[in-house]
Amino acid sequence: MNIRDVSDITVNGEAEIAYSDEDFLIIDSAKEIKDSQPIRMGMYTIAVCKNGRVQGDMNGKTLLMEKNQILICPPNTTIENIMTSPDYECKFICLTNRILQAFLRPYINIWNQAMFVNKMKVRDLDERGTDFAVKFQELLSLCIQSEAHIKYKKEVVRSLVQAGLLGLCGSLETSMEEDKYYAPSHSSSTFRKFLDLLSNEGNMRHTVNYYADKLCITLKYLSILCTKNSGKTAKEWIDEYTMENVRYYLTSTDKSMKEITDILGFPNSSYLGRYVRERFGVSPLAYRNGKGKDIKKAKEKR
Repeated sequence: MNIRDVSDITVNGEAEIAYSDEDFLIIDSAKEIKDSQPIRMGMYTIAVCKNGRVQGDMNGKTLLMEKNQILICPPNTTIENIMTSPDYECKFICLTNRILQAFLRPYINIWNQAMFVNKMKVRDLDERGTDFAVKFQELLSLCIQSEAHIKYKKEVVRSLVQAGLLGLCGSLETSMEEDKYYAPSHSSSTFRKFLDLLSNEGNMRHTVNYYADKLCITLKYLSILCTKNSGKTAKEWIDEYTMENVRYYLTSTDKSMKEITDILGFPNSSYLGRYVRERFGVSPLAYRNGKGKDIKKAKEKR
């Protein structure tokens, strides 16, 4: 079975791209998506249904989204058997894990709990939520459709997307607080504690064994429950948090390499340098100066 990527549907003209850069993709319309082949969403995908309805199988589970509902998909979600009503209208924002981590840095644990513990997928938008979504899309469209010479257009688009994500994150947190009937399994409850540790242990980099000991479980069980709940290993989760912390201190602070090494718990500055080169494709200094953005074949894992 052939599985297509999001890039396939954009190249084939099945979707109208409003905006794209290295970190996210905004799709204005996807009315022409064919249901003959599955589509794998390699990024986080947020869809808002403005009219009609769309139904499809997400990782084997049938989901229906209707007007004034929002759908959130984690990366590596496979969607197939897509059916839409004639009046279907939906807008999408696809984001890399990298930009999501950067945008939601103080609140990423809330997002991860909603995605991978409570497994929130389709949600109703109340009157206020619908009003927010409409006005957000109008403002975003206004910025995107402005003339290309508008200064700081990319920065403004990114700031708007970040604002929208923060609003959504707050809404997810409220929903989780109000969901009195949600009873997590032992596996998902332990996984949530692991995510809490990742967020609450400061910026210090720790080993998988450290977190297993903290949770009073075996290394093997931690790996199993992480893969079961999120499709990612414990090491991949730790690497994601570590990479974002490295990125933050290199690009958003003026701390020295020695200071960053100490804050993040690397053995020495040389080790930090190797870590950055392996994942970002350039030296820490070059990345700090913005040169990492120009290297297309960087080894950064998203």
